[in-house]
Amino acid sequence: MYGWRGRIGLIAPSSNTTMECELIRMLLKGVTLHTARVLQVVETERELLRKAEYAKRAAQELVSAGVDVILYGCSETK
Repeated sequence: MYGWRGRIGLIAPSSNTTMECELIRMLLKGVTLHTARVLQVVETERELLRKAEYAKRAAQELVSAGVDVILYGCSETK
């Protein structure tokens, strides 16, 4: 059974193409990674606030998948 040891949820920006690949390589046997994305177009103050709203929905989606923990991989630069 997949995720018998644990399920990790990841919230990642839509533009990120490396985070999942790197995390998957570090997982122990029996641990699975489940990702929800938040739209990231440009990093204006307005878009960063909008991304926070997207993150709330992404977290709800991951909770519905039964993850044990959620990682927020969206660092803010402003």
